[in-house]
Amino acid sequence: FFESARKEAKYLDIPDFEYEILYAMVNLAKEIEDYEQLEKLLLLILDKDENFRDTVLQSALLRTIDTDSEVNVDKFFMLYRAESNFSIRAIYELANLYEKKGDSESSLKCYALCSVEAFTHIYNIIVEKDPSYKYFTFADFLYKCSLYDDIVKWGMDNNIWKMFFEFSDSVGKSGKLVFARKLYTDISIACPDSYIRTLASTRIN
Repeated sequence: FFESARKEAKYLDIPDFEYEILYAMVNLAKEIEDYEQLEKLLLLILDKDENFRDTVLQSALLRTIDTDSEVNVDKFFMLYRAESNFSIRAIYELANLYEKKGDSESSLKCYALCSVEAFTHIYNIIVEKDPSYKYFTFADFLYKCSLYDDIVKWGMDNNIWKMFFEFSDSVGKSGKLVFARKLYTDISIACPDSYIRTLASTRIN
């Protein structure tokens, strides 16, 4: 049924509906623990994400992380923007899947891109609400997020705050401990989710 509905959605000018079908299939694959099919579905969703196909962007993200510099944590979110309306969840799910499979390199690539896409999405919403807003630091950005209930809720509902934390974990596992520690510190200070703040604080010491 899902596959038939997905194919029919292609002939309708309803891209949202096609993604709804694909994500329903993702949920089913997770439920029956068919991880091979899950990966295929996630990659199918991401096939339409130009950022996911942009190897130059992905390499640039990793190069910035590889500097292992505190200053470059703030620059990471200043330098890069990547808009995507439908694939943030897919990249996050794929990052988790690769992490479970022990493919840390692929997992980090996904977490890095997911972080930038989520940041871009939220940043654009903040600017709509407050046209005078300027990004300076990641900690300040997280604090700004906490001022808007709808952004906090969207972040909770879509695992965004958790994803930023898991991105930090992934960076740390790659050996970039300075970069990871700065992420943990910012999250522990300003993340809108108090549980994630607490988790991050346990990673600092």
